[in-house]
Amino acid sequence: MDGVSGIFAVISLAIQVLDTVHKTSGFVKDIQDAPRELIELSETLEQLELVLQEVNLLLQQRYMVLRLPGSPIVLLRALEACGRRVMPLQDIIQKAREIMGQGSRAQRTWASFKLVTKKERLRELQKCLRDAKFDMSTAMTVNLSQLQ
Repeated sequence: MDGVSGIFAVISLAIQVLDTVHKTSGFVKDIQDAPRELIELSETLEQLELVLQEVNLLLQQRYMVLRLPGSPIVLLRALEACGRRVMPLQDIIQKAREIMGQGSRAQRTWASFKLVTKKERLRELQKCLRDAKFDMSTAMTVNLSQLQ
C-alpha cells in the first residue's frame, strides 16, 4: 500500500462498510413484532455503526488532516473482515426486501422476515457482528497507540 492512494483506499472501504451497516441497521430496526434476537441484532448493528464512524473519523483525522506517517494496515484488515462478516446479513436483508417489497414499515413484520431466516441464524449473525465490532475496536486502539 503506497502512501496517499493507500489511505484513500482504506477511507473508501471504511465509508462503504459503514454505509452497508447503516442501511442494514435501518431495515432491521423497522421490522415490526421483532423477536428478542432481532432486537439484539439491531442493537449490535447500531454499536458496530458507531465504532465504524469512529474509525472513519480516526482515519480522516490521522491521515488526511494531521498527515501523520504510518500505515493503516491494521484498520484495513479489520475493515475487510468486518465487510465479510456483514455480507451474510446483507444477503438475508436483500432476500427479505424482495419478499416484503419496498413498502412501508407496516409491511415489514417479523412474520414476513422469518420466511428468510431463522432465530438461530440471527444468533450466529449477531456473534459475527460482535466479533467484527471487537476487531474494529481493537484495530482502532492499536492504530491510536501508534500515535504515542
